[in-house]
Amino acid sequence: MALDRRESPRISAIVLALNESERIGACLRSLKTCVDEVYVVDSGSTDGTIEIAQELGAQVVSRPFVDYADQRNWAQDHLPIANDWVLHLDADETLDDELAVWIRDKTPELVAGDDETCVLIRRVVRFLDREMKHGGIYPTYHCRLFRRTAGRCETRFYDQHFVCSGVAIRAPGAMIEDNGTDVVAWCRKHLTWAQLEARELGASATEVAAASAVRLHGRFAGDARERRRWLRERAYGRSPKVWRAWAYLVYRLIFRLGFLDGWRGVVYHSLHGFWFRLVVDSILMSEERLKGYPDAGS
Repeated sequence: MALDRRESPRISAIVLALNESERIGACLRSLKTCVDEVYVVDSGSTDGTIEIAQELGAQVVSRPFVDYADQRNWAQDHLPIANDWVLHLDADETLDDELAVWIRDKTPELVAGDDETCVLIRRVVRFLDREMKHGGIYPTYHCRLFRRTAGRCETRFYDQHFVCSGVAIRAPGAMIEDNGTDVVAWCRKHLTWAQLEARELGASATEVAAASAVRLHGRFAGDARERRRWLRERAYGRSPKVWRAWAYLVYRLIFRLGFLDGWRGVVYHSLHGFWFRLVVDSILMSEERLKGYPDAGS
């Protein structure tokens, strides 16, 4: 029997944070009507993030950061979560009103039902206070709300997705990822991620196979996430390094109309679609050269 919609939501939220004092408040406030408990897993913040989270009613747990998959899966396995359904967010992500209301109203059906096990949520990227709606990055869908026993974060160094068993449904509204207004900080963060992406792309077949138990596998005929992974691995991944970064920039700015996002969109698509990818390829080629020339460092 379905639960009364007037009952409080029965969803637990897990939020990862590190020095996000400027944005964690908006994240937690967007959750207040659609979840009934929030855990913030902090990786050592020193800027007031912990205090803000506690003031807004979140339970804060501190744990050193290894990688996103390790942190998310640890939180799901070890926190005293009270509910069967969990919602995963980063501190720079917020739910818009439409999505929050849908989660609140849909909760009784999700909890009582046996069919749906996960919810695909649309993500919108905000950069320099403008939402990016073109360039092939909108809409993208992420499985962030699911029955706790049905989902795990894939063991991948970068661009991790949650992998869920069972039936997935799409939610209306969106999860907004706020990239902030500090371009220098954005670049620093993405330099770190470029190293992780290069490590992922340079992983051996043995390493990939060892992690395949929890992995989003690319399929052209799959859902939106699986199709994007297939295109990245089969089309982009097999293209010549460096040149593929140039091709991807043209694809995003011209063929996927990224220029319609205005000058901020030109900056974002150039940084994310070209500069970031060029850094990844540069790291890969540098590592390949060192492997080919063992004495290069002498």
